[in-house]
Amino acid sequence: MVGGQADVKLVSNAMANATRRKIMAMLVEKDRTREEVEQVAGGSMLDYHLQMLQQAGLADMKEGLIVLTDFGKNFM
Repeated sequence: MVGGQADVKLVSNAMANATRRKIMAMLVEKDRTREEVEQVAGGSMLDYHLQMLQQAGLADMKEGLIVLTDFGKNFM
């Protein structure tokens, strides 16, 4: 995923936020449902946080679960 300066900036912006770092730490343990993430990270702005992680190529939605991408796994 990360190749150019724009990609590096997306990842840096995504990981600059404590809520998104918390979400990533949860996903390292296992794939999570939206409800599981919402309980820990809060419902306020959850869609925004997930979108930032997806744009950076760190996380994705698959079959109702929030999962780390291969890049996200390697990043963590």
